Amino acid sequence: LANTRAGADPDEARANRVKSIQEIQQRGPTPFIDAMLPKLLGETTLRSRLDRVEAARSMMARMAVKGLVAALQGLAARPDSVSTLRTIDVPTLIIAGEEDALVPRAETELMRSNRQPAGNRTEGRALCCARTARVHGQTAA
Repeated sequence: LANTRAGADPDEARANRVKSIQEIQQRGPTPFIDAMLPKLLGETTLRSRLDRVEAARSMMARMAVKGLVAALQGLAARPDSVSTLRTIDVPTLIIAGEEDALVPRAETELMRSNRQPAGNRTEGRALCCARTARVHGQTAA
């Protein structure tokens, strides 16, 4: 589970997605992409890896309006899945970026705390929750 959340969008976030859809349909995707890049990329990347910023912008610019709208509709409509986490009985790695502006650490902790007990630990810049996972060359068991 990488840079995600288990909860449904709160009403305000859902309303923002609907507003973004309307703006994309009226003005095209470029303003949305420009507004999203600082949220999708970490501060360090934005400051020191302009090549990665441009690669992300280029990748996003290739998205069709129809696909972008469908993705936002899907995110706005997704149900709360916290209870589903308790049913996962396979090794699971939860990865969260230290500079993630969209998924706060509390969301990652919520997913970790709702997993079946399975050797949870935090290491470096990733929160690792797995029965067996390789992170930074070490086995988390």
